[in-house]
Amino acid sequence: MRKVVAVPLALAVVFAVVGVAYAVNEYALTKAKTFPAGVGKPSKPVPKSVQFDYAVKDSAGPRGAPVEKYKIAFQGVVPKWAGRFKQCDFGDTDDDAPLSTILSRCKAAVVGSGRVESLVAPDANASDPNRVDFYCNLKLTLFNIPGGISIRLDADNTTIPTSQDGPIGCIVNTHRAIKAKYVSKRIGGVPSTSLEFSVPLDLRHNSSLTVTVARTSSTINRKVTRAKVDGVRRPVGFYSSIGCGKRNKRTIQVTFVDENGVSSKESKTDRC
Repeated sequence: MRKVVAVPLALAVVFAVVGVAYAVNEYALTKAKTFPAGVGKPSKPVPKSVQFDYAVKDSAGPRGAPVEKYKIAFQGVVPKWAGRFKQCDFGDTDDDAPLSTILSRCKAAVVGSGRVESLVAPDANASDPNRVDFYCNLKLTLFNIPGGISIRLDADNTTIPTSQDGPIGCIVNTHRAIKAKYVSKRIGGVPSTSLEFSVPLDLRHNSSLTVTVARTSSTINRKVTRAKVDGVRRPVGFYSSIGCGKRNKRTIQVTFVDENGVSSKESKTDRC
């Protein structure tokens, strides 16, 4: 029987009970950047690493409403050459098994990593401002899969969360993955790619517990190979920059849709 919970991202994610009254979600893109510097163009791409951190809470306290859908896009950054790097099938990353089992067959397909910090409370206490929250801290591993990224979540019982003084892991045994897909779009007229995913219902509703993501940090590594671009062999990345915005500033756009259907669009700019 699959043991599930929590979510990220992207990278992230949550869960709660229908009918519970939440205040308005407040989102913060605490880090959204690419590295190293360089604009790039379609004929001369610049391989990039991508960092993406965010936090969410509601206006009345630390627990936000469950986020069901994510759309994360970096202007001018595309995974056009992702298929040139080692891939795994999504099903090979989604087993209810320790991460070591997944890595034994898909280690070469790892393209990034991160961390998810979540709050856990019984459903009945989810709207009680005096409730006691437990913690569920997850190790985030990103795998290259055809057409997207597998967002793998595993209970992390080895590290200390930034929000507590002592070591604590996840009170729920979590071993699960979320399938994210690439969607082409334009930001400011520049070809870009949005990484989009929905959090499965069984990750937002598990038994009588509510799990809410408070913060997530993630990095997609700078992975480089060579490919012919307009007839010339050039370095290309798993993620590559082929353009940017005005004054060499890159726009990062993120859409969060919570379980109540409320959509929030957040944006941030950083150097190209």
